[in-house]
Amino acid sequence: MGSILALSLPLLRASLVPMRLVTRPELDGLTCAVLLSQCETVDSFEFVHPQQVRDREVDVGKDDILVCEHYLPTHPELDRYEELVRETDRLDSAQLELNDVVAPAGYVLLEFTLDSKSGLEGVQEYFLDLLPAMKTRTIQEVLDLPSVRERARRLGEQDRRYRELAIAHSTIDEGIVVTDFRSVDPLPVGNRFLIYTVFPEATVSLRIQHGRVPDTISVSVGRSIFNRNSRANVEILMSMYGGGGQAGAGACVLPAASADTQIAEIIAALKRNA
Repeated sequence: MGSILALSLPLLRASLVPMRLVTRPELDGLTCAVLLSQCETVDSFEFVHPQQVRDREVDVGKDDILVCEHYLPTHPELDRYEELVRETDRLDSAQLELNDVVAPAGYVLLEFTLDSKSGLEGVQEYFLDLLPAMKTRTIQEVLDLPSVRERARRLGEQDRRYRELAIAHSTIDEGIVVTDFRSVDPLPVGNRFLIYTVFPEATVSLRIQHGRVPDTISVSVGRSIFNRNSRANVEILMSMYGGGGQAGAGACVLPAASADTQIAEIIAALKRNA
């Protein structure tokens, strides 16, 4: 049960008071918060992106640690969360089935309601509301909470619109599906894995949209979770353009003036490893 704690890289305040949990407001972070708050008194939460830790944008001092120890031998009560940890590990590694994407249920649905990339607002407040319920309730009882049901409803509506626009603004070439949303306003939001259900032959997806900073272009790349033939290391490729991520997914922000040239370079590199 310890693997998820290392995967989500929570920071714990090692001093007696106060104790701070710095994590990402998604299912793996929520699972860590559930487990750790059973073993320690967590006084506050700080939500960050892993890239912010790598870029030293987070205040990490001598009293902070990056990887939690395995609590199970001294806290056998954590065994009740075995299914939660198992499903979180599956989601974190994107070991999803087609039905998980087109008709999500259980922990998969809960994760999608937490996913900041889905476009639903208020995720940090939602995370904190979920935490006490996750400690004591079954997954079905959590899904029946009004706040969860409302987010799931909104997610379903967004996904339908997202799928329509993704089809209209995507092309596929040698296993690389490129979705260009630069001409779309407002930007569609939805389940990012839907693109692989529309283009099952794709091994990699590349999404282009305007960046948050003027005159920049945001590029997101991911290896297909269904067609796993790509050998591309997305993290290394994105780092060459000032971005980052993991081996299977990552992103970078490009200057608008040179974006088309650099995107062509990225696509060529992906094709070589498709």
